[in-house]
Amino acid sequence: MELLKILSCLPRLENLGIDQGENPGSLVFTLEHFELLHQHLPQLRDASLALELDAISNDDLRRIRSTTPAKNLVTFNLSSDVKDNRWLCYFAQKYPNLSVFNWILIKNDNIQQSSNDAVSIFSGLPYAFPNLSAIQMYTEEDADLQHFLLWKLFRKFKVPLNNLKYTFSASHDSPELLPTIIHECTHSLSSTLTTLTIITAHQPAMTRDISAYFDYCIHLINLNLVVADAQVSIDVLLTQCPSLIRLRLSGVTLSVGSEGMKQQVQHKLRMLQIAYKTTTANTFNYISLHCRQLKYMNLTDVLVTGSISPETGSLCLSMPHTHFEILHMHGVRFCSSNNGAHHGVPVNFIVLSQPTAVLQKPKPTKLIKTFFSGKPTTKRSIQYTWFHIFSNDIKLENDAYLMRVLDNKEAKYAKNYFRQFRRNTSTISAKVERSYHGQLTMCNWKHDLSQGYVNLMCAYIGECSVGYKNMFSKTFWSELAENI
Repeated sequence: MELLKILSCLPRLENLGIDQGENPGSLVFTLEHFELLHQHLPQLRDASLALELDAISNDDLRRIRSTTPAKNLVTFNLSSDVKDNRWLCYFAQKYPNLSVFNWILIKNDNIQQSSNDAVSIFSGLPYAFPNLSAIQMYTEEDADLQHFLLWKLFRKFKVPLNNLKYTFSASHDSPELLPTIIHECTHSLSSTLTTLTIITAHQPAMTRDISAYFDYCIHLINLNLVVADAQVSIDVLLTQCPSLIRLRLSGVTLSVGSEGMKQQVQHKLRMLQIAYKTTTANTFNYISLHCRQLKYMNLTDVLVTGSISPETGSLCLSMPHTHFEILHMHGVRFCSSNNGAHHGVPVNFIVLSQPTAVLQKPKPTKLIKTFFSGKPTTKRSIQYTWFHIFSNDIKLENDAYLMRVLDNKEAKYAKNYFRQFRRNTSTISAKVERSYHGQLTMCNWKHDLSQGYVNLMCAYIGECSVGYKNMFSKTFWSELAENI
């Protein structure tokens, strides 16, 4: 109350931040306190409150429907220990012009009211968040009833939300939480959602494909999934999100569904980012065939698996319809799935190839190392750049590996070897020591030839960065995405 008395002297205040700091329970707001707060601050536009919300009384319930709206508030950041689900009804009614809502739910151990009590109040509300466009939600524990109530609220009142960011932590006892969240939020917002971000740090491994849980989102153009040990079929996901332009997947095993390569549909994807998990060679084949507007691709710490041709030694990533403006490949490894090996056989040679007939000289930059920098020519030939993944010290515990470009003499030797790959592999007998992930020291590079090579074949590559370490700032791709 002393705090509210101070605020009563500031009737022109537009921006307010209240934080109880490291003293939980020192600030417990009732509905009456919120009413007084807005009476004292009629011009308040932005509020950031880190406090606790007390239980709502029977008198409070009667006030929710008749509360005077705080029409000036457009941004509301709330970090709280919520003890009553019905606070959501109050906020939905109190802030009709709210545009951005950021909600951090600290814990839910002491919730005193069931979700049914809150749902029953929804039916009596004349509106709920009629102007809400963006919401961020975070919970330190399993996603709770408050957040699931939002989907019911959004669905009932057709809230025009287009930007949703949902961060949560799931225990190993709740493997169905992630697909449930995906289904509920996309089903409730399928006609309005344009940007969706779902982040979880402790998701238990999913045996089912989560892409099947996406409702048909006609307007979704930006999707960011940072989830651990989830399975995604790129063809199913893009079919459910037909307007998708930017896709970022982290911690996801990406593949193509059984019917994917039979499809005739064309997707609108222009930017693809994959990080920290596994994908398959035929995924890139599908993308090239069905995503012909793709211009930007970033692969970071990704393991790519596929079959090696016994005739040519090539693990082919065929992308003949793809014209890359920017291609980044950092910390990418490749494994052959031949012979049913559990971890696969490491493939440590990579070839980037493109027709020189469409080659264009890119603009010089300080950050991006460009390997295709020749002049355009009408001669129909293929330009190749050979890379080798190796280890400086195969006994290092962290198993750090590096990447280098083969010189002309080495590249010629490698090409001659693979021209007669079947005969050459039958004569290989030398055994050399490898690192944990299967790399050799640089001086032993020729012993890697028998493992095969990866051929990433594109129609055009403008600016290209390939290596073990990412030399680019964390904001590079975020800023790029904003301009696409």
